[in-house]
Amino acid sequence: MALNRELGVDVEHMRYLADADQIADNFFSLYERKMLRSLLPENVRTEAFFCCWTRKEAYVKALGNGLSQPLDQFDVTLLPGEEAELLAVQGKPEEMQRWRLHNVVLPPVYARHYKAALVVESSAANTDSLIELWQWQAEGE
Repeated sequence: MALNRELGVDVEHMRYLADADQIADNFFSLYERKMLRSLLPENVRTEAFFCCWTRKEAYVKALGNGLSQPLDQFDVTLLPGEEAELLAVQGKPEEMQRWRLHNVVLPPVYARHYKAALVVESSAANTDSLIELWQWQAEGE
């Protein structure tokens, strides 16, 4: 829930993708592609791919434009363990002040297999946001 703010969230199951480089070539910015290609070993690169993807998806969901917002026209951080951040938006420098990008820290049982990101619109009066993660558990789990 967000009170008087737009937000976007994305969760992805991390898995090996044989076409990850092709996906990155089609959807990631030049900066992101360079960063991704510099990473080894493969499992770190896979995690970075999904960090980038979830951050980009969360941002475009918050905008409400779907994929009409070209994913290669903005940069996000992508290194595993790095703070999530919107680095640049082509032609819209004000966007970095408007939005706050966050890693969603998942419970350990999920963290090895999933990546998640949240972007929240900043308030001019208060740029700090309180974010709470609630874990729902079905009976018998």
